[in-house]
Amino acid sequence: MSKATTGTSYDEVPYHGIAIPTTHPDHLAALATLFGMCPAAIEQCRVLELGCAEGGNLLPMAYTLPDSQFVGVDLSARQIEQAQTLATALELKNIEFHATDIRLLDDQLGQFDYIIAYGIYSWVSPDAQQAILAICRGHLAPQGVALISYNTYPGWHLRGSIREMLRYHSDRLASPQERAAKSRELLDFLTKSTATLGRRQADLALYSQLLELEQSILASKPDFYLLHEHLEAENNPLYFHQFIERATTNGLQYLADAHLSTMLPSSLPQEIASGLAELALSPIEFEQYRDFLVNRSFRQTLLCHAEIELRRDLQSTQMQHFAFAAPVRLVAAHEPNYSPTVPKLRNATGAVISLRTPLSAAALTILVELYPQALPFDQLLVRSCAQIGVTDPADRDSYAQRLGDALLSCLTTSMVEIHTHLPQIANTPSEYPVVSQLARLQIRSSTTVTNLLHNPVALDPIAAHMLQYMDGRHDWATLREQLVQLVESGVAHAEGEDSVLTPDQLLHDCLNRLIHMALLIS
Repeated sequence: MSKATTGTSYDEVPYHGIAIPTTHPDHLAALATLFGMCPAAIEQCRVLELGCAEGGNLLPMAYTLPDSQFVGVDLSARQIEQAQTLATALELKNIEFHATDIRLLDDQLGQFDYIIAYGIYSWVSPDAQQAILAICRGHLAPQGVALISYNTYPGWHLRGSIREMLRYHSDRLASPQERAAKSRELLDFLTKSTATLGRRQADLALYSQLLELEQSILASKPDFYLLHEHLEAENNPLYFHQFIERATTNGLQYLADAHLSTMLPSSLPQEIASGLAELALSPIEFEQYRDFLVNRSFRQTLLCHAEIELRRDLQSTQMQHFAFAAPVRLVAAHEPNYSPTVPKLRNATGAVISLRTPLSAAALTILVELYPQALPFDQLLVRSCAQIGVTDPADRDSYAQRLGDALLSCLTTSMVEIHTHLPQIANTPSEYPVVSQLARLQIRSSTTVTNLLHNPVALDPIAAHMLQYMDGRHDWATLREQLVQLVESGVAHAEGEDSVLTPDQLLHDCLNRLIHMALLIS
């Protein structure tokens, strides 16, 4: 395989990647299993990432799955060098990086169970886009899964017009920093000015809102995002149906969206779901009309070989293949939607569901208490039945169907997550708390680290400081001393809501936050 020989815009301004949960083999394997495939067990699999940048997404996978093999490819030699430096610091033997053009990849790499192309397809030339699909066809194992993300229409028609304005204004400048600054200035000027004019010209009101929305998105993004998302020479969105046509030509088929809830009719109001079903003649058309409906601008599409026969009708019996976690909370008595007789759950988006049967209430309460740990179906069944007084194995088996029904309903409403792999996550602190070496390395240069569920999490100053001491060699007494020094130096504050917190209370609070963020190893 040939190495990269010319510099890229990513050598000049690196893209600082982070962990992307939807790309993790556990997530891909779970969705593939759900739709009837038999994907490789993620504890011993091969993963290829195209456009891996500095390894922010791939390195955490290699760290937590030491018996699997990982390969990262990127055109930017500078970013590949950074990735290799991090791999060496973590003493990883199961990952390799290559600085090369994806169009030059050959058969030497072999087959992979999972292929990831996140944030690259829309930002490369048409021949490189074809190379990505050809790689997925040629290097994907028979039961392999590929994830490709891309900008899509109709949403990018609107965002694309803003991109063109920013490029027109900034392309005359040589410095990336100047280009980013001038682009922000133009967008700020247009947003404020159209808001003023929109109060006098009704036809500008909607345009002003669109500019304001884009400005709000970019305001929270660093310059490297603006430069590579909006100001790159290549940004080629397409419609979902066009992408699937290209995939089909390459012997691949649509498996799923990376977010299950976005592809299920049950996530829409009944009258809207029925209307879409009348318009669409196939699952592909349903997805396309749904994009029209919600003005979708970005997709993460899972593909597999065209020869595989998929099962589209989800059954509650399939739930028995998975472990479950519930990143939700019970609705409290002081909140809207609370009911003293029917427990309710609220997820991160604010959606609420009711737990109307004793079995579902028991199961979800158990999962909420265990989070961030996950529990396999059979263990959840035993514990849930015991909680409602069902202890006889014969009677308990009759409840399996009911539990499957409840979990499937919760899955389609994003109230539970499914897993094929159980990482070693603690839900109570040990005497010598341990955080991964990866997170302790990341905290030296950023306040955002990767947790054990492959999620990026932002740490407050106390947790960020304490993380470096949680290597399994410092007990609570030592950690408490560090907190006292933090308070005395003014970095940490001991004031609680109603009183001054003791060092023990501060430590307990810090450890609980780290547990909830899935950072402590069991």
